[in-house]
Amino acid sequence: AARIGATFGQEITPGFDQGGSQFDAEGNFADWWTEEDLAKFEALTAAAFLFIASQAILESIFAIWSMNRFGAGPRTVGLVMFALAMFAVVMQGGLVRVLAPRFGEVRLAIAGVLSLVTGLVVVASADHLSIVLAGFALCGLGAGAFSPSAAALASEQATGQDRGAVMGTYQTGASLAHRWIDAEALSA
Repeated sequence: AARIGATFGQEITPGFDQGGSQFDAEGNFADWWTEEDLAKFEALTAAAFLFIASQAILESIFAIWSMNRFGAGPRTVGLVMFALAMFAVVMQGGLVRVLAPRFGEVRLAIAGVLSLVTGLVVVASADHLSIVLAGFALCGLGAGAFSPSAAALASEQATGQDRGAVMGTYQTGASLAHRWIDAEALSA
């Protein structure tokens, strides 16, 4: 728990440093966050944290869960995880390019979250490995839709000169989820 708290404090506090957000890229006093933009950005970063945490939890417990529930071995687990990744790659590598201009990043990010949640429910209630694959397809499509859409939305919250700071903060929130889950897994 102490390691998680230290990691959280080290990673998140620079990103939400209200004093630092009052200076531009050259160090001049210029508060570039409006209250509305900051609220949107904090909500988006929190959503990314929760989304990635749920993915990391699924990845960390799937092997044990599938072995206990279905008797799946390492090869089966590896193939199922590969299928999950392939659905995400197909979505992120090709379909997002077509869907984002048509529906917009906000709708695509929401669809990604809904797809992930639906996929997790399907996986949790599956009574056969083939149903788990269907759930993982939904999870992969959701991840592939959410990740680039959320990153695009975060990027829209910045001006050109502040984009690095904004995207760094967003990525910090997102990567914290993996660190948190990894630390929990190591301490168990």
